[in-house]
Formats: sequence, structure tokens, C-alpha cells
Amino acid sequence: MEYNDIEPEVKRYMRRSTFKDMPEDAQRIYVKGIRRIIRKLSELDNRESYIKIAGKTSEPRPSLEFMVVGMRFRGDHKFSHKDDITLELDDDNRVDKYAIKVLVDGKHVAFVAAEDARKLRKIKDVLDRRVYLVKKYAQSATMRLDTQTMDRMEEYREREADRELARICHREAMLYG
Repeated sequence: MEYNDIEPEVKRYMRRSTFKDMPEDAQRIYVKGIRRIIRKLSELDNRESYIKIAGKTSEPRPSLEFMVVGMRFRGDHKFSHKDDITLELDDDNRVDKYAIKVLVDGKHVAFVAAEDARKLRKIKDVLDRRVYLVKKYAQSATMRLDTQTMDRMEEYREREADRELARICHREAMLYG
């Protein structure tokens, strides 16, 4: 197998010197692995790209912070970083028609502060986004809403796995040389 016979799209992800120093069977494995990674990445890139395989870092994950209140009325929950926090719209709330419940492991423990609830309700798929504890106070807490949906986060994890696969493929190919 000659380096010049390889399609440019594949060459983009390989080192010429590394390829030339490998035995022929290792070259085939190396090229096959890179083609597989490119195919997988192109499937993911049809949605939206967050990571360039040749790049060293991924795009920052933007977020939005908001306040959570009313824990003392809902069992006095003390938030921790281990909590599985989700949001649920409370359309039946008589006091605030924009109310959003905060749930931990499915149990209602607090509400999003009124002014923040109005902002969050404008976000598409707000219920499908991951929520993190930023800081806890005596009677309230600051939370962070990840602006990527959980589906996008899964895509992000898949891309990270593909990057790791590319590293492993490269390492294995180096072992043959």
C-alpha cells in the first residue's frame, strides 16, 4: 500500500512518517481504522459538530445559572453535587403560572425562583437539559442548566469515544512498526 494511493480525507488524520515506517499489514489496519472513524464522524457531523478530531479541545459547553428556592416548604432538602436534579413545569400552580418544580430523584424538593422561571420557560427543551448544583445557601441554591440537551451530550460522549478509538488505533499501528 502506497501513501499516495490513500484518499486525501484519510491522509488528513494520519502522519506520513508514521505510515511509511509501518509494515504493510499494519498500514492496512491503520487505514481501515481511520476510515471507520471518519465514517462514524461523518454520521455524527450530519447533526452538528462539537469536536474536531484533529483539534485538541472541544467547544465550551455553555450554561445558564438560576436560583432555586422554597426548600424549607418541601422537606428542607439540602442539595449536594451527587443529586440527580431535573426540572418539571408546574402549569397547575395557582400562585405563579410560570412556576417550575425542581425534583431530586423524582421527588419535588423546591421551585425555580420566579424571575428565573420566566427565562427558563422560554428555552426550548428545558426539561431535557441537565441541571447541576453550583452553590448552596441556607434557604436557596444556585443551579446551572446545561444549554445542550441530553441528546446532544450523548453525541458529545460518542465523539469523545471516537477520538479515543482513533488514539488506540494509532497506538496499535505504531506497535507493528
